[in-house]
Amino acid sequence: MLVVAVLVFLLAQAPADNSASPAPQPPTPQLSASEISQLKAKAKSGDAAAQLSLGMAYEKGNGVAQNDTAAADWYRKAAEQGNSAAQNNLGIMYRMGSGVPKDMAEAVKWYRKAARQKNANAMFNLGAAYYNGDGLGIDDTSAFAWFLLAQEAGSKSGDEAVKRMENDLPKENLDAFVRIGEMYEKGIDLPQNYDECVKWYGKADESGSIPATLHLAGMYLNGSGVERDYGKSMLLCEKAANKEVMQGQYCLGKIYEKGLGVSEDNSVASKWFQKAAEKGHGDSMMSLAGLFMKGNGNQLSRPDAFFWFLNARLAGVAGAKEKSVEVWKEMSAQEQKESLKKLHTKRSLDPKKVIAFMEAQN
Repeated sequence: MLVVAVLVFLLAQAPADNSASPAPQPPTPQLSASEISQLKAKAKSGDAAAQLSLGMAYEKGNGVAQNDTAAADWYRKAAEQGNSAAQNNLGIMYRMGSGVPKDMAEAVKWYRKAARQKNANAMFNLGAAYYNGDGLGIDDTSAFAWFLLAQEAGSKSGDEAVKRMENDLPKENLDAFVRIGEMYEKGIDLPQNYDECVKWYGKADESGSIPATLHLAGMYLNGSGVERDYGKSMLLCEKAANKEVMQGQYCLGKIYEKGLGVSEDNSVASKWFQKAAEKGHGDSMMSLAGLFMKGNGNQLSRPDAFFWFLNARLAGVAGAKEKSVEVWKEMSAQEQKESLKKLHTKRSLDPKKVIAFMEAQN
C-alpha cells in the first residue's frame, strides 16, 4: 500500500486553471513566446494566478526552458499571497526536492496552508503524508480523515484512497469522523465551522462512536456552537446510557436533576447517578451523594451521602475530601455506625481504620 499511496500522491498537483480537482487534465497547449511574455508581465506585477501559471510553465518546460528552481520561485510568490494551488504545488516541490532542497516538513507546511482553503489536492497530499509518514509520524486516522475531506471536495485520488482504507482499516472510519469534527470545532487545520463539526460528529454517532455521541450531547446541552436543544441532548445521552456508558448515565442524571427540558425528578436522577457511580464515575458519586444530602426523592440519608463522598474521595475527586469530613461530623453515632457497616459490606473497608482515618481529619 505504501508504494501505491506514493504513486497516487504524485498525481495530486493542481492544474493550471487552479481547479481543486486532481482529476487528469487534457494536455496543456504549448504557450507561445507572446503568451509567455504577457504571463511574465502579469506575474511580475504581482498577479498570483499568473505567478502560478508561470511556475507551471517552468516546471513543465512549456514555452520556456524547463527550470525547477524558477518554477519553485514563482510558486512561492503566489503561495505567499495565499494561492492554494501554488501552496500545494510548492509543497510537492519540497516533497520531491525539485528546485528546492528536499524537505518533508516544509512540504507538509504548505499542504496545510492549502488544505485549510479546502484545496482538494492538498487535502489528499496531506493525507498521503500522514499515511506514508512523510514529514510527520504515520497516523492512519489523520490520513483517512484527510482522504475523506479530499473525497468530499471532489478528489478522485481521495475517493480511491478512502475506498482502499475502508477495506483495509475499517476501525479508522469512526476515529476519522471524530477527528474531522474536532478540526472544525476547534479551528485546527480547517476554518472553525460548527455546522461541519456537527455533521461529522453526526456521521460518527450514526456509525456507533460513543465519544461522538457524548460530545454532541454536550454541545446541545450547553449550546456550544449550536442552538441549545435539551431534547436532542437527552436522546443522545439516552443512546449512550442504554449502552451502559457511565458518562451517558451521568448526563441523564444531570438532565433530570436540573429539569433540563423535562420535569425535575431527583428519584430518576438518582437512578442514573447510581448506575454510573457503581461503575466508578467520580462526578456521579458526588452528585448522588449531594442528592442524599438534600433528600434524594424526599429521603435524606447522611450515611448514604457519606458512603458516596468517601468513595469519591478514594477515587481522587476534587472536593470530595471536604464533603466527606463535613458529613462525618454532622452524622449521629448511629448514622456513623450505619455508614461503616455499608462501607465494610460493599467496599470491604475496616470500620476501625475508617474511624481512625476520619478522626485524623479533625
